[in-house]
Amino acid sequence: MTGLLAGLPLLVACSLLWDAAAARAGWQGLRSTGLPFRSTLWLAIVGLSLFGGLALTAGTSPGIVLSMASLSLPLHIFLALVLRRGLMPNAWTTEGDRESARVSRLVIPRDDTPVPGLLFEPRAGARGAILLVHGAGAHKTFYSWPMIEALVEVGFVVCAIDLDGHGDNQRVLDFPAVLDCVRAAVTTLRQRSAWVAVVGISLGGCVAARAVAEGLAVDALALVASPIALQVTPRSARNERRTLLRLGAWSLHRYAGTLPLIRGWRTERTRARISTVDLIRQLDLRDSAERIACPLWLCYGTRDLIAPVTHARLLAEDARQPHLVIVPRATHLSLPLDRRALRALSQWLVGLQATAQH
Repeated sequence: MTGLLAGLPLLVACSLLWDAAAARAGWQGLRSTGLPFRSTLWLAIVGLSLFGGLALTAGTSPGIVLSMASLSLPLHIFLALVLRRGLMPNAWTTEGDRESARVSRLVIPRDDTPVPGLLFEPRAGARGAILLVHGAGAHKTFYSWPMIEALVEVGFVVCAIDLDGHGDNQRVLDFPAVLDCVRAAVTTLRQRSAWVAVVGISLGGCVAARAVAEGLAVDALALVASPIALQVTPRSARNERRTLLRLGAWSLHRYAGTLPLIRGWRTERTRARISTVDLIRQLDLRDSAERIACPLWLCYGTRDLIAPVTHARLLAEDARQPHLVIVPRATHLSLPLDRRALRALSQWLVGLQATAQH
């Protein structure tokens, strides 16, 4: 019992080390205390010192040391879930002023039903506007915060919309009607900015590419993990589930706590007259790539089994002005969160916009 009591300071110290690591990474949704990084680290060091003294006195066994160290992470996560449960995933996208951006709802007019959107405007002024189009089964704020933040930080207004049948968009998803979402949003952004680009993720890229191929005028188009054809297998599903263990997924704790992130994963069933497989076939991304005249950015991950690198290379062969980026070890779900991809996208867009200005 004495050895077990001596191990308690180690349990607390290791838990504080996890908290210090979360503080250092900026993952506020995974904090178990509200203390600054330095204070948390010093308390952890004090705890380790106290444990060292007690362990020498009580003769603590290696088994107890390993047990306490192993329990520290579950303890830290439990405390983070309890203490940070009020941090909701929609906090960053709630309307109002933020430190670097102003967030407002945008109702985009369309002939029948409007397209719901959120507008993120940098406080320091904008160099251009970006339309962000989500993937199948998602919505305008479905884990898109890192990409939106990256684009806002380099000076772009970002408009995120709900495609038909997704999120707050009440119109049923169908082809070719879904193309109107992108057309209407670009028309609205043109009223605000002379330079407008579109970034499409997975299905969103296929929709955006078809709209641009059919004559929608944009200054640039970026496709992130957009498939030529869709075939989801048990193997690809398992591969994507492992994305949750990646650093990019854990970094979402910058915006929300663990439980809100889990709740945010659940979305309403897509309201559609056409399956995603058939929709992607109808959109015909390869045909679109051949007809796109504006600069085209293609970004794919080497571990993506849904939109594999082979799709990227075929599109690069078909396109007129392709810029191909392959991100090592990225999967279908991790790619839009990957800092390497976000950095490359921001740099490409900034370079194009700067060139257009001159």
